[in-house]
Amino acid sequence: MNRKCQNLSNSNSPRDFWDPAKIISNNFASFSLSPLFHPDGTTAMSSVSNSELFSQTFADNSTLDDSGFVRPSPPFSDYSMP
Repeated sequence: MNRKCQNLSNSNSPRDFWDPAKIISNNFASFSLSPLFHPDGTTAMSSVSNSELFSQTFADNSTLDDSGFVRPSPPFSDYSMP
């Protein structure tokens, strides 16, 4: 580490900065959730399956009383995506 800092402080090239910056950012840039499991014990593999299980688990553990709540309908749009 001392050698890298010394090399960096003696360098005039921005290239020498990006190597350690990339290494450091890789230590903080990753995010992951623990695996989620279906009720039958199988692991959720797809992003859709994970999001559905996550939202269902959140809803099951929520203490918010949403009885009688009516979801707002999405606003109308004349635009459609091809």
